[in-house]
Amino acid sequence: MTSKFILRRTSEVLRNSLPPKHEHVVFCKMTETQIQAYNKLLRDSDLLKAMRSQALSLSLITKLKKICNHPSLGDRNKDVVEKENKVTKEFFQLSGKIHFLQIFMKQLRKSTDRVVLVSNYTQTLDLLENLCTMNKYPFLRLDGSTNTSSRQELVNRFNDPRSDSFVFLLSSKAGGCGLNLIGGNHLFLFDPDWNPAIDEQAMARI
Repeated sequence: MTSKFILRRTSEVLRNSLPPKHEHVVFCKMTETQIQAYNKLLRDSDLLKAMRSQALSLSLITKLKKICNHPSLGDRNKDVVEKENKVTKEFFQLSGKIHFLQIFMKQLRKSTDRVVLVSNYTQTLDLLENLCTMNKYPFLRLDGSTNTSSRQELVNRFNDPRSDSFVFLLSSKAGGCGLNLIGGNHLFLFDPDWNPAIDEQAMARI
């Protein structure tokens, strides 16, 4: 019935005009430091109480997800996180995910490829931003704090073939449906969302 007055177009329209997209799921083992932080949180949390409360259990799972990104993100002391956030390569090697990402991006940097890094959490984006700064990777960043009027400008700068930006840091919650990062040809979905539609939208950015 709706087809009489609604025009719907999906990505299928472009399938024949674009190169094939390849998706890979990479399982990164946690480091010993991550495992210790993970188990410590489980021991310190009142699990029985959490199981009786949906809000508490979801909060606990979110904290565990953050530790899987980097052990420092499980620390509730923000000052400690920010202090550790500014250290060296050894700090980033405390995370299995980031250690893998560093190796991959080092190889990509040798080519003309460009990368979009997506995360649900601004704390993780802060870590990835510091990683880019440490490796001297030119980057742009768009998250919930980015001024609405400057968002399209950031997208245009990244999509410009003459741009020197190697990395685009993106919050999966920002941008809406119209954000197309055609300047990138590799996308790392650093952590999954509760809603798989958010992940699908993020992966369709490039």
